[in-house]
Amino acid sequence: MRVLPRSLIILISLMLPAMASGEAPSNTTPVTEIEFLLNYVEQSDCVFIRNGKSHDGPAAASHMRRKYEHFLAKDEVHTTEDFIRLAATRSLISGRAYRVRQADGTEIDTSIWLQTALDNYRLNADSAPGPAGAVAGDLASAPRGDSPAPENHR
Repeated sequence: MRVLPRSLIILISLMLPAMASGEAPSNTTPVTEIEFLLNYVEQSDCVFIRNGKSHDGPAAASHMRRKYEHFLAKDEVHTTEDFIRLAATRSLISGRAYRVRQADGTEIDTSIWLQTALDNYRLNADSAPGPAGAVAGDLASAPRGDSPAPENHR
């Protein structure tokens, strides 16, 4: 019976959770994904609703960035999903969910809207060679009046 070197066993055990979870493809990082999402929000023509007040894309992205930096300083953001959950899901003060009003007037929770954009980004990053940022260009301009959300979330 052949025994694997201890270093290889440790490496495999560290990689298995990420591989099994279906998280980021190998050519992305949480930082690149979060920056993609922040740019996605900033460039969007959608209306972002926070505590009953409407905000444009740049204002929403700025708010999410501040919350991201707050949770990053507390060492609470380790994945892109952490960013979505902590900085883009709901108000810390009121507990109310953030919403996105799309060009057609429908509203969706920001967490679902961003998760769908992230899933699309990862899908494209997985199928293209090179850094994921290079393949995200088409997605980054997608929010202009379009919804990345599937029909069943409308």
